[in-house]
Amino acid sequence: MNYTFTSIFPSFTTSIIALLATTISTATLGGNIIVLIAFFIERSLRIPSNYFIASLAMTDVLIDFSACLTSQYTVFLITLDRFCLVKIPAKYRNWRTYNKVSCFFLVLYIYISNLLICQILLFILFHTYCIPYPFLLYRSSAKIHSMSDHHYILAYVDISNPYRNTTEILMALVLIIETN
Repeated sequence: MNYTFTSIFPSFTTSIIALLATTISTATLGGNIIVLIAFFIERSLRIPSNYFIASLAMTDVLIDFSACLTSQYTVFLITLDRFCLVKIPAKYRNWRTYNKVSCFFLVLYIYISNLLICQILLFILFHTYCIPYPFLLYRSSAKIHSMSDHHYILAYVDISNPYRNTTEILMALVLIIETN
């Protein structure tokens, strides 16, 4: 099937958007690298609450947009850290240690890694990166049991390959159990 992509935007608009996106991405990358350099060079910055900021900067540098959930959870941990600092300062100073902060990040990265591995396996097994999501849902022969953005893609069942159908149905059942 031959298909010619035609943009709804004129080439000038596309060029401006590309230039702005490149500028913003470069500035963001540069800022995050500066934060990491400052954190690693200046020893006085290495306090438990700043580990959250360094982790967010490292996440933004190393992980692409498909794993932005990591950044969102890191921002949540920063918010939780600051909330506890303001609401219960006396208990918080004794409670917050390097080991507890490290444990938070270990749990966070294990959880996010599991989500990403599942997404990558789903994309590889079912070639969903080639087919638009609305088309998958349109051709769906299964019920959508969860509208969560991590699980709804499992609603697609391709009848042409019995082995793949079994795999998809099993994965769908696992995620149905997980979401209920």
